Amino acid sequence: MAVLTILSGAFATLVTALLFIQRRLSPWWAVVVPLVGMPALTGYTPELAAFGLFAAGVLLWSHRQNRLAVATLCLAVLTRESLLIGVAALALWELTHNPRTLRSLRHLSQLGLPVVAYGAWIAVLYLRLGTLPYQNSNARLGLPGLGLATTLVRSNDPTTILARALVAALLAIGAVALARHDVLTWITVGFAVFASLLGPDVWQGGGLLRTALPLYALGFVAVLGGYKARHTSEPATPRTTVHAIRGLASAQGART
Repeated sequence: MAVLTILSGAFATLVTALLFIQRRLSPWWAVVVPLVGMPALTGYTPELAAFGLFAAGVLLWSHRQNRLAVATLCLAVLTRESLLIGVAALALWELTHNPRTLRSLRHLSQLGLPVVAYGAWIAVLYLRLGTLPYQNSNARLGLPGLGLATTLVRSNDPTTILARALVAALLAIGAVALARHDVLTWITVGFAVFASLLGPDVWQGGGLLRTALPLYALGFVAVLGGYKARHTSEPATPRTTVHAIRGLASAQGART
């Protein structure tokens, strides 16, 4: 289990590095993934694997590798169902940033397959076990802000919890301000809204960092990418990863 968790962390870090390169940034910034994902690494939980698959799906989708992207997104939501939030955000971004032609709508409809895959898995569980995975999740979701407020009152370390909430809010606000057209911003905002609904059970310990890993990691990518685009002459639209790697290599060669 430890080996699988470490490999998942390495994979998630690699894919995030490609997202940084795509935005003309150093891949070393991807070290944020194991830092934020430390609760998943030490707890041997599947969030890093799920995040890596989801980030890979987003990257493949940006390259119009639709079938492979959708297959990867299906694996992501089957690994961690909260990533359905990310798929929904990706679909909304696609809907608002592409012409609403028949061809584009067919293209968009493919993003419904991860939802179908998850629904089929839930049906199998119910038919075979007679139970649903979220039947005992009453303390995991609630009214906006209620879980955070309750945790701050009851926690022995409210400063850490408040700091995590503030960082999440700043990343979402910063991404909107600096890179509102970046797909990662839409995903960040989607998870920020989702985080506001989380209950006390998730806010305590490392639950928030595991559940909101896409918010922290992809929000960081969006903020740095938007900041770089604002302060250089380079366009804000991410390049293809291949062109970005070539550009990075050329720049490194020019320095040596």
